[in-house]
Amino acid sequence: MMNSRVILVLIILYFIYMVIGAAIFMACERPHEIERCDAAMAAKKRWMKIIHEKRGLDEELLYEFILNVTYFARSGISLQGDVKCPVNWDFQSSVFFAGTIITTIGYGNLAPVQWYSQIFCIIYAIIGIPLFAIMFAGIGQYITEIVKRILRKFEVPNSPQERRILYSIYSFAIIVGGSIVFFMLIPAIIFKYVEDWTYQESFYFCFISLSTIGLGDFVVGANPQKKYIALYRIMVLFWILFGLAYTFTAINLIVDIFRQTFTKSATIQSCLRAWSEAEEDVLSEVESLFGAGSSNAGADFEAGTAGLLPHDEGTADNDNEITGGSNASGSDGNRGDETGLTESTDDRGLIDTVDDDDFTEVDSAT
Repeated sequence: MMNSRVILVLIILYFIYMVIGAAIFMACERPHEIERCDAAMAAKKRWMKIIHEKRGLDEELLYEFILNVTYFARSGISLQGDVKCPVNWDFQSSVFFAGTIITTIGYGNLAPVQWYSQIFCIIYAIIGIPLFAIMFAGIGQYITEIVKRILRKFEVPNSPQERRILYSIYSFAIIVGGSIVFFMLIPAIIFKYVEDWTYQESFYFCFISLSTIGLGDFVVGANPQKKYIALYRIMVLFWILFGLAYTFTAINLIVDIFRQTFTKSATIQSCLRAWSEAEEDVLSEVESLFGAGSSNAGADFEAGTAGLLPHDEGTADNDNEITGGSNASGSDGNRGDETGLTESTDDRGLIDTVDDDDFTEVDSAT
């Protein structure tokens, strides 16, 4: 388990890294955001003048007008009524954007436009995501140890296996319930009143954020008609950080509980043993039904493939002498062996024996 001081140092480094990234993103994107706002105001005056002078738009001007409206709408600028330019790249928004990159949520409502800012975003993510993963793992281990200590107080050491299953179910309910209540239900109430969302939309945003899906259809602090406190998005980042750590810790604890339940439960072990015994019974029945037939088939197969296998001459002669020339359809060399075999056998197919006197005569001749 990672030391608590090490975890604290990693959290501090994490926020320092976010602040540095936010400062660079703001320096790269904020001047161009101001230029786009000025261009939107100038475009609004131009189109109002054109409409007033021509009292309408032809097809070419209408197409150009649609392109202008679409371009500014991508940046969150509306030409309807008074032009209001959302401040997307101030320091608070830049910190929140940097945090969504490191946590891999990536809502998608805000993205760097300048090419050098995009390159920096790639480098920033390559360094920041492993840093967040190390810190995230340390926080997860710390929370896991705390939760396990709490759960041990409710555990009966010598309880039956069935009661262990109930204990696992209670643990599952406590862990999941705590995750839902403290990181989804209660924050959803806060987002409902701060963002003017419905409670269903707020709860939906909490789940999408803590599951790192990050669709971007609901994002905190993105309403240009509302004024937020300075540290609002920073507090949301703290909620995301510890919410992610607790959520994935809860998932790991649930997996560990069910694994222990399946390995220690007497009921489940008896079921597994019964399954194994049933498999052995089925295999023995199959062998008793098909064992004799399969043995004959194996013998026929060996006899049929004997002529295809390579043999030495001496081995082939001995085989032919023992079988009594049964393989008459072999090769030419085998036919010769079979001829010699026929000559050296009597009428009953038995092999003639050689007397010791024959060997004595050969030795004397030599």
